[in-house]
Amino acid sequence: RALTPKERAGNELAMREIVRRWFPETFRVAPEAIVIEHAGEIFVMTRGAPAAPEPARLQTMTAAEHADYALLRLVFRAEDLNRGNILFGKDGKPTLIDFEKVIAEPLDPVKVARGADNEIFVKGFPVVSLKGNDMAVYRAHAEKLRARLSDPASVAELTGVLKSAGWTPERTTSYLKALEINLKNFEANLSPYIEAANKVAAKRAASLGRPEGVGAADNFFDGPPDAVRARQST
Repeated sequence: RALTPKERAGNELAMREIVRRWFPETFRVAPEAIVIEHAGEIFVMTRGAPAAPEPARLQTMTAAEHADYALLRLVFRAEDLNRGNILFGKDGKPTLIDFEKVIAEPLDPVKVARGADNEIFVKGFPVVSLKGNDMAVYRAHAEKLRARLSDPASVAELTGVLKSAGWTPERTTSYLKALEINLKNFEANLSPYIEAANKVAAKRAASLGRPEGVGAADNFFDGPPDAVRARQST
């Protein structure tokens, strides 16, 4: 079902706080968020974020940034973190904006596998890097999150964040269960992204006459590769 305006506003407020508290080493959020209600609609405005995205900077994201981003996308189900919603300040640290679409249900592994290359190359979701991906890094970050979600105090903190953002008890319970399932399936759901990235990296490296992974990420997030374009046009 479609999210209601109230749910969208609640998603924005909750995920901002989750990123601020649980992912401070890798990401920032805009310093201020304002909820505005007008004519039966609810809008969220953010202030203080860097002015514009920098597609070239996405190509130099660190392994830790990719890993935590993957957790936000594949475990917390922040659905709108495309390349236009990842901004960079003068120090190069990513600022994330636009958390209005958060799904409180487990991911469908079949849909994940079918949509991985589209998310990477069309939507510009930097779940993985074309310059190489170490599953051990992703696994370490997932284990850190697993430990936190196994801690009753942390779960109580997360529940409080959701409640303060206006989430209903029913949706909060559903979301906490979904987090558990998504985290359990994290590596399996991540694998299609890594496979898609590695295939394109190998093809681009071969076309450039370079060893695989050397310079293969040129213009990675500027648009989809030919194979994806072809599928879109059919």
